[in-house]
Amino acid sequence: MKLINKILFNIVIILLFFSCSSDDDMDISSNSKTKVELRLSYPQEIDISSPVNFIVSFKEINSGIETQVESKSPILNIDLISGNYKISVEGVIDNDKAPIKLTGILESISITGENQIIELSVHQSITQKGDLIFEEIYYTGSKNSLTGIPYFGDRYFKLYNNSDYVVYADGLLLAESEFTTNDKNDYSPNIMEQKFAAGGIIILPGKGKDYPIPPRSSIVIAESANNHNAIDKNYINLSSANFEMYSPYDDESVDNPQVPNTSELFNSVSIDKKGVRSYVIARLPENMSKETFLAENSYHYTYNEFGFLMDGDAMAIPNNWIIDAVNLSNGKDPDWILTSTSLDSGWTTCSLHEGDESRYGKSVNRIVTTQIPYKILQDTNNSKKDFKSGKPSLKK
Repeated sequence: MKLINKILFNIVIILLFFSCSSDDDMDISSNSKTKVELRLSYPQEIDISSPVNFIVSFKEINSGIETQVESKSPILNIDLISGNYKISVEGVIDNDKAPIKLTGILESISITGENQIIELSVHQSITQKGDLIFEEIYYTGSKNSLTGIPYFGDRYFKLYNNSDYVVYADGLLLAESEFTTNDKNDYSPNIMEQKFAAGGIIILPGKGKDYPIPPRSSIVIAESANNHNAIDKNYINLSSANFEMYSPYDDESVDNPQVPNTSELFNSVSIDKKGVRSYVIARLPENMSKETFLAENSYHYTYNEFGFLMDGDAMAIPNNWIIDAVNLSNGKDPDWILTSTSLDSGWTTCSLHEGDESRYGKSVNRIVTTQIPYKILQDTNNSKKDFKSGKPSLKK
């Protein structure tokens, strides 16, 4: 009976797949057009008395055809060929103090009929000055030089102090998304514009000023802070990492006693080898204990999958605690990004497409704007602009 039920379930999944494929491959060659009025709404705290310059991108998801329009008005009218669109907005408010960057995104919206009004909320890009940012994420692993088998033991995060001041790694949170960028569901409640749904959170050791990071310098947080290069020439030596994500609950984890360990605040963090998760670094408010954070920031969500009500539990990190964020994709436009656009309005990848074999041995590296008199990294809160794929900096 179990076998019969499994076969019937698989048949249903196959039928659903082909049904969805038919919808996704919708023919837009009919050239039927829709008059679209796009209305942009601002956060209440934003003063819009100064001039605003918007760049709006309309990308038809099935064909890949993209149209960009510049506007100085929050109401934009455009004729579009009917289809399924991703709409993204970047805006700048010019004022006497400092420009304010606005971002917004609609991951997927069907545009059909003669006329359609679309409302899109834009948010102020959050910039935390004088703290750490992601410099590099090495998640792809390397292939063994003899067997060609992928190896994932030498993955790491590299963080950079992009400021002119000493900052401290003590108590820093590093979190991995609960969800994935290649599988969008209608999770309820949707907290994304206020908080980041974290499936795993680690916290760095220290009592406040034990681990200073000088201006324009980096730290490495390794999954396994060992000399992997001793195993194979293609692997990376991480024995000099600053911190190690050692888990005492993982039987295969080998601790390097010379490298300080991170602690698991909520579940573990494992750098996703497919590159379909998002990562943030954050700091707890002053005087907030780990126990208080766990008690006050739990997140229970529900969603429907194939007609079944599903649920799960994660932690919710308020966006204003987050000092940097990066969304990863597997090489194609993701189904969605997992942060508010105020934190990161884009995504980065090492892959040309899903299953790309050339991704091995690559990392996503933040773009260097200048090396003189010291290295400054680009930080526009858009990972698609800020990162590029390349050789891991620690690979010899």
